[in-house]
Amino acid sequence: MTAIPETMDADTFFYKFENQSEPTWMDHNTCYTLTNGKFNPMTIGHDALLIHSFNLANERRKTVMNCENSHVFIFTPPKDQYITGNKKNHKDAKKVILADAERLELLRIICSNINITLFSQNPIPFTVVSVNMHTARGLFTDPQISLGSNRNPLQTATPRVEMVKGKELEQLKLIEREFGIKGGQPATYSSSSLLRFAVSEGHHEIANLLLSNFLPEISKNVIIERIAKAYLPKRTIYSTSSTLVGKQRKAVKAKKNPRSKRGPWIRPGGGRKQTKKTKKTKKTKKNKKNKKTKKVKRRSLKR
Repeated sequence: MTAIPETMDADTFFYKFENQSEPTWMDHNTCYTLTNGKFNPMTIGHDALLIHSFNLANERRKTVMNCENSHVFIFTPPKDQYITGNKKNHKDAKKVILADAERLELLRIICSNINITLFSQNPIPFTVVSVNMHTARGLFTDPQISLGSNRNPLQTATPRVEMVKGKELEQLKLIEREFGIKGGQPATYSSSSLLRFAVSEGHHEIANLLLSNFLPEISKNVIIERIAKAYLPKRTIYSTSSTLVGKQRKAVKAKKNPRSKRGPWIRPGGGRKQTKKTKKTKKTKKNKKNKKTKKVKRRSLKR
């Protein structure tokens, strides 16, 4: 068995030596706790899920025989196809705020901070993997699974109230009120969807409260900026002002240049601009006269 790194991509996670049926990191003397999430971005609800996973691993190594070596695997499905891949124009692409590498690094920081804060005397080893847990679950024998309340009510980290469309503002006001009374963020109402809605509506302070407590402040600011950019109203991106300005310019030109001066090739009320190709110089007029005379001569010869 080799030492398990704190972050792994799919290739490293599934890699096997020749004539081996298991990945290189697998150890049958270690008890594994698994959790799964999109973490895009990480909220205080995710904090509760990760702390619950670490607590389960800690309890297991204390109470279960042969589980002195306990390891937590945090799985997060890959989402780069929504950023640089074939799904970058998909309707859900704006929900993907963090690339896979960024998400792995931030989750590593969060888990390290959890160890420092709660398990400083005996840190719990962990690994963040950019793989969906359901594709890797068969590799483990008797794993301990920790999921959110909306995925598995029996093994829940914290109760969760789903965000209801049309009632997002009510939930934001509730979060703000509870924070003012209790002085702490209510993880019950936290979700990435509600966080994105808060930023899109300009409630950046509430969004900051919903982000993970174990994230650096710089990372929080970058995440909020990205969400704000992704959820800009379409009218500000695809403005019709340019077309209106174009029509106004044409109208002004039409007033300045009467139709008699503009020539017969421009339609009344504005039309095609006079470019270098469409300008009629004296030379072109002479050439046309010569062509007409040549046509007349040819006809006369035929007669």
